[in-house]
Amino acid sequence: MAFNRRRFLYCSGVALCGSVCIGLPVSLAGGASGNRGPDDIRGRILRGEAPAKRWKWSREGYRYRRLESDQVQCLICPNRCTLSPGDRSICRSKVNLEGTLYTLAYGNPCAVHNDPVEKKPLYHFRPQTKVFSLAAAGCNFRCLNCQNWEISQARPEALRFYELFPAAAVEGFQRLQDRLQGAAVQAAVDTVGKGLEIDIGAVEHLAEGFQRFGIDIAVGN
Repeated sequence: MAFNRRRFLYCSGVALCGSVCIGLPVSLAGGASGNRGPDDIRGRILRGEAPAKRWKWSREGYRYRRLESDQVQCLICPNRCTLSPGDRSICRSKVNLEGTLYTLAYGNPCAVHNDPVEKKPLYHFRPQTKVFSLAAAGCNFRCLNCQNWEISQARPEALRFYELFPAAAVEGFQRLQDRLQGAAVQAAVDTVGKGLEIDIGAVEHLAEGFQRFGIDIAVGN
């Protein structure tokens, strides 16, 4: 029998199907090496991993509860991390220092961009305009498919960042307002840097028609 192109494709298809069928039970069983992802992506509290003292970009936590034995409970997200002195939260940005909850992500965004609004998960919102975007390090999830894992799974002090406190952030918005239509607080800032977001909104009123919106991948309140 002549081995023509049709015959070659047929044999190749049969061989491929055979290899898939042979490997399927192994894949369903988790692989021969047992190489599986974590069963729980909720993360864990980092015991004893808080810095020894506050730094310039620390601020007392926005919402938390004081407990016995100098413990504190963060109330920003559903994780409700209960931290003993010296502990760090699941999102990596909150710490308990001497019985007080502090955030380590205040005025130090690791990403500052003028983004096209189409990059945001908004439907037909002022198309072809730009928004001023801020993002902070840390996240209260451990999603295996995170496209921003370099910053979402990092500690604030471990990344290069910009110094941008609320007044300076608003000044930047206003200086660029002729080219911008909004300001976006994105990634997990709404959870990681809730106090910063609120304080930015509390500084001088933004220009008329200037939109501010949060794009919060993490789950907050």
